Amino acid sequence: MDETCVKVPLNVSGVWSPRRTEDPVTTGSVGVSLTLGPPMRARARRGVGLTFNGMSIELPNLDYLKELGEVRLEVDSAVPLGYGYGLSGALSLAYALAATEIYGVNRWRALRTAHVAEVLSGNGLGDVLSQFTGGGVVYRKSPGAPGVGEAEPVPVEWSPVYSVPLQRIPTRIILEGGANAEFLIRKFLEERTLAAFFRMAAEFNSSLGFPPPAPNAFRKKGLIMFLGEAPEGALRHEPMLEGAGPC
Repeated sequence: MDETCVKVPLNVSGVWSPRRTEDPVTTGSVGVSLTLGPPMRARARRGVGLTFNGMSIELPNLDYLKELGEVRLEVDSAVPLGYGYGLSGALSLAYALAATEIYGVNRWRALRTAHVAEVLSGNGLGDVLSQFTGGGVVYRKSPGAPGVGEAEPVPVEWSPVYSVPLQRIPTRIILEGGANAEFLIRKFLEERTLAAFFRMAAEFNSSLGFPPPAPNAFRKKGLIMFLGEAPEGALRHEPMLEGAGPC
């Protein structure tokens, strides 16, 4: 196969707790996140380069992904890169899954490489695992790459969810998480509702210096998530129940 198309959910982490080891394959985070549409879509073919919404960009993850074979990605996304939607993980995952189709690379090797590219680039610890899993609300039970770490969907009754991107912020300033993460994860798992997710995410991100701007909302890095109601112009998200796969 010379060309393929991959779609990957957005991933907005609400609460996370890093788990670092000497091996980037087993390094990652436990936590809870939202896997959302509209998904990022990547058209892939043999070649080099990355275009994002028509603009050529550089991504440090590509330095690690190219061992899977040279893949050119042309990406369409409804949300911007660098705001907290998990797009660097989505790009790594799209590259890896495309390499399995175009070059016949072993699927699990490709998925591990996507995760390692995120960890070594400092762009994320749990996005790839969550985006591969899907489910709307995802609980990362143990850290690591897909096939190593464990994650599972958490069924919840869905209500309207919206986002507003504010500013581009480097992931490294929030990567280490907060001291109250494990307590808040347990609290969410006791209730298992979308409202509980938003409450725990608001408390957790407040501890990182990002207080909620409104009731039923939380700020994650450079974006604000809203539950139920949102300002005019906000982007509405539906849950992505399936993980990354073909378009």
